[in-house]
Amino acid sequence: MYDVSVFIGRFQPFHLGHLQNVKKALDNSSKIIINIGSSFNAPNMKNPFSFEQRREMILADLKLAEVDLARVEIEPLADFYYQEERWEDNLIANVTKHSNITDKIVVVGHQKDASSYYLKSFPEWDYLSVENYKNYNATDFRKKYYKGQILSNYMVSDSDNHGSFKYLKNFMNTSVYDSVKDENDIVENDKNMWKTAPYRPIFTTVDALVIVNNCVLLIQRKNNPGKNLWALPGGFLDHGEFINAAIVRELYEETTLSLTREQIALANRGSFVFDYPSRSVRGQTITHVGLFKFDSLKVLPNIKAADDAKLARWVPIVDIKNELYDKMFEDHYQIITVLLSKLEINC
Repeated sequence: MYDVSVFIGRFQPFHLGHLQNVKKALDNSSKIIINIGSSFNAPNMKNPFSFEQRREMILADLKLAEVDLARVEIEPLADFYYQEERWEDNLIANVTKHSNITDKIVVVGHQKDASSYYLKSFPEWDYLSVENYKNYNATDFRKKYYKGQILSNYMVSDSDNHGSFKYLKNFMNTSVYDSVKDENDIVENDKNMWKTAPYRPIFTTVDALVIVNNCVLLIQRKNNPGKNLWALPGGFLDHGEFINAAIVRELYEETTLSLTREQIALANRGSFVFDYPSRSVRGQTITHVGLFKFDSLKVLPNIKAADDAKLARWVPIVDIKNELYDKMFEDHYQIITVLLSKLEINC
């Protein structure tokens, strides 16, 4: 018998398979710490629900299943694609918060593919394997959900007036649902065009991180994926185009930045690859980010949104940290924090 079990998932949404894992964890431990992954991301087709929404659904379903909530703790767990040690530190902090140094701890989970590597990343904790209940898959659930169907067999309650079932039904009447559904339709349509290709496509994009007077140049996206989210100016690499040329082209096209190419070249601090395999809902997408830092400009250069940008704005770094962390496209918040750390700028 363990003192604490650790359960990690995105729970988009919580379903009967997750409930079975919670029950098995509690059969083998005194209490469980449920860590909700991707907690502070902006809504998208893979992660439509916020941390608080998922927490609410989980608690409602556990109550319906007559789980003793006094034995359950729920904590947020942010993504750190390129700073794995920070993700591990956050998870350990969540566990430490609700355990004692002498406690016997076990990680509970199903090792479905390479993305489940984290289950055995903590040698100081034991690992308890669980089966994939009826092969339930939240990805398959969401595909039906975006077509207006809720798979009742996944739900803890068979009544649409209780638990997650009720929440999912009501969520379908929100603007967020409309937005992520539209994003899903666009992405699925694009994927259908590649079905006959001999190999699964890997996309190449470029982005620009421009820093002036402790402000970062951001655009608000005009279209899905990521409509209305804040992002670095960027886009797809054109056929036959050099990476560095594409970075500057996209920067000008989306912001009409009032600096010369010579000024931009002098501020260039290099380009960096960000290639986390699941960073984009469109499929595997590798981006090359140009880093430009201007040290001698006294005023912020003029900008004006164009092309695929709805708005362009100089945003203080402190505001990105405090206000935009859950309003940014894909992994752009993480990209910014990683590159600022290379410049030893606190974010």
